[in-house]
Amino acid sequence: MRVALCGLLGALWAGVALASPQAAEPMTLQEAVDTALVHHGSVLVAGKQVAQAESGVTVAQSSYWPQVLADWQYTFTQSRGGRRFTTLGGIPVGVGGSEETHQSTLVASYTLLDSGLRKARLDQARASLQGSADALDLTRVNLSFRVSSDYLALVQAQRTVTLAREQVDQARDHLALVEARIEAGFAAAFRLTRTWRRRSWGW
Repeated sequence: MRVALCGLLGALWAGVALASPQAAEPMTLQEAVDTALVHHGSVLVAGKQVAQAESGVTVAQSSYWPQVLADWQYTFTQSRGGRRFTTLGGIPVGVGGSEETHQSTLVASYTLLDSGLRKARLDQARASLQGSADALDLTRVNLSFRVSSDYLALVQAQRTVTLAREQVDQARDHLALVEARIEAGFAAAFRLTRTWRRRSWGW
């Protein structure tokens, strides 16, 4: 987890520098924390669990609502041969060959006594929601702490790199100065030796 956060911070820091070469200011600590809280997987998963718990509370509350059932039926009957016969006073009488039947039903019901079952389910759903919300808050706090720690570590590392580069540059300058002095010393010694030779040998 920590390696992933360090990689995320490094990539974001480098992305800001590459996207705006003229802007030397890197991502701030608050920007890094806000970005992690929006895009990190642990926060997204905890948020989905809160949404599921909220749905559970809605389902538990629905048990207190009246139950309404609506039904509609349609029946069409046609006798063989297209005609249907019935008896009127013992005499067969031909009537129409089809019959239609419509029936609508609306039933409403409400449970008055359930021995506290609905309340227990609702309390359980609300407790689950509270637990999910607390877990989301804890995830955000822990993630903010880890991002802040990694951010400060990254800043310290960059400062260490900058200091090391400055020390290298100073060492190079010192080396160049020493080489220049050595070269100047050799030149002076050579001139002194040549002068001594001339005086000694009579050149």
